[in-house]
Amino acid sequence: MKIGKLIAFEDGLSEISGRPVVRLRILNEGAVDVFQRLSSYPGCFLLDSHDVTKVILHLTLQIKLPDTKRKQFAILRLTCKLWKDIVDSFTDCLSDADLLLAVTGGKVESLRFLLTRAELDPSSKDIGLLCRASEGESTEIVRLLLNDPRIIPSAGCEAIILAAKCGRTSTVQLLLSDPRVDPSAEDNQAIKLAARYGHTETVRLLLFDSRVDPSAQDNSAVTDAARYGHTETVRLLLFDSRVDPSAHDNGSIRYAASRGHTETVRLLLSDSRVDPSTQDNVPIRYAAIEGRTETVRLLLSDSRVDPSAQDNYAIKNAARYGQTETVRLLLSDSRVDPSAHDNVPIMNAARFGHTETVSLLLSDSRVDPSSQSDEAIRKATLGGHIETVQLLLADDRVNPNSNNLILEAAAGGHADVAELLLSHPRVNASAQLDEAKRRATEGGHTKVVQLLDDYQRQKSVQKFSSRE
Repeated sequence: MKIGKLIAFEDGLSEISGRPVVRLRILNEGAVDVFQRLSSYPGCFLLDSHDVTKVILHLTLQIKLPDTKRKQFAILRLTCKLWKDIVDSFTDCLSDADLLLAVTGGKVESLRFLLTRAELDPSSKDIGLLCRASEGESTEIVRLLLNDPRIIPSAGCEAIILAAKCGRTSTVQLLLSDPRVDPSAEDNQAIKLAARYGHTETVRLLLFDSRVDPSAQDNSAVTDAARYGHTETVRLLLFDSRVDPSAHDNGSIRYAASRGHTETVRLLLSDSRVDPSTQDNVPIRYAAIEGRTETVRLLLSDSRVDPSAQDNYAIKNAARYGQTETVRLLLSDSRVDPSAHDNVPIMNAARFGHTETVSLLLSDSRVDPSSQSDEAIRKATLGGHIETVQLLLADDRVNPNSNNLILEAAAGGHADVAELLLSHPRVNASAQLDEAKRRATEGGHTKVVQLLDDYQRQKSVQKFSSRE
């Protein structure tokens, strides 16, 4: 922003004091009129007068918008040495917020200048300069703050924790060189967060410090690294004898398996301390639920793993969540029984409309879709899953007249399923039309009611025509 033109002229004598009044007009992005009463009028107005220049510069900085004010301040300082010295003498133009902006913006020279200002407080808790700097990319800014006697890096001990969390290895190294910094603060939170976010080099650096305990919080560092699939970080931690990957009841492999971090699981399986059958085979059970097919495949290759644990929990729940490829893989293992718990897998798949999974299960001779009085097709009808209903109707083992399907479709307002049932040659819904209409009416399903009325009229016409 430019200062613009300065126009000075005598405006007459003041009616109050009798002193001359000089009107200074500053054109700065439009005209801004400023009236300045002077204690004496020199007779001729000199624009290079130090006092007048100081007044003008100060008035120029009377801007309400903070960002605009900061830009103007910077421009004035860069204009010439005289203006720089004058502007630097102002104590009401800067605030602690300027310190924060310099830190977050990575402005090293700006921060260096601001730290010389006595009116600013870099140790203010409101701005947390060292913590914010530790999250950033500039190690030099952190160095500047550490060299300021007003900054206490041990206050709150958050700086090294935040630097580790963000993977700022150089900053962590700098902080470790300061005797006031404790890398084990908050129960070794620094290495835990560095591991959680996969900052392997930061973890490596922290492991070299004898004050750091990588097994703190029941080995949370390796557990969290495994949970988020940071294989190289896990590998590094496993090299440390203090780390136990079986801690938290084998939490590392449980979390890695459930999230499908196959390479991390592979690494953990190579460690004799890890038990993949923990908690009655939770790793493969949870991997199956989430459809982590490659992880399931890897676990199946380990003789300690039993995919049929808890009454074939893995395939029952893989089917429930429509994890078709995982179901396919489990079906290839002779230990897995897809008819477990009276054919619950196909019922679960039908209930949630996983048609592909139902189709896959139907192709297995061990599966009986008519089990529990044709519960599979009833669940599909209840959910309004027309494609699944259609698939089950095509199987001769399924009896569509065994459990009042038209009533379930009508009550649920599933008009497309009701239409399919009414038109299907294997379904005899005539005896239940009145009850179906009543349930549809109660539920406010007008489309189903209309469909049933049309069907009744059509049947009446057909009956009358056959008599003729």
